[in-house]
Amino acid sequence: MSPGWPRIGWGSRQADEDRGPSRGLADHSRGARAHDMQIMLSAAWSRSSVGVTAAAHLAPLCDYADLDGPLLIKNDPYSGLKYDGAKMTLPEGAGLGVVRNT
Repeated sequence: MSPGWPRIGWGSRQADEDRGPSRGLADHSRGARAHDMQIMLSAAWSRSSVGVTAAAHLAPLCDYADLDGPLLIKNDPYSGLKYDGAKMTLPEGAGLGVVRNT
C-alpha cells in the first residue's frame, strides 16, 4: 500500500443471519469499531420498500447507508422510507410504518 492512501477494510453480513438483523449488526459493528473501521449499511438484498425501511431503522448504528433500492423500483407494492435528496426519513405508524400501495 502506498503511503498516504487510506486503509480499507471491510466485512459483510447478511441481515437475516443467526441472531437477527439488529443483534447481528450490533455484534458486527463492535468488531469493526474495535479495529477502527467504519460501517456501511446496504439493503441490496431487498426487493421492496419493506426490507429497505426495516434496514433504515438500523442506520443510526452505521457511518454510511446505501438504502436507495426503492428509488429504482417502478411497481413497489409498499411505501415506507421517504427520500428528500440524500436525506431519508422513517415513516410514522405502527411497526416499521410501511403501508401497502393501492
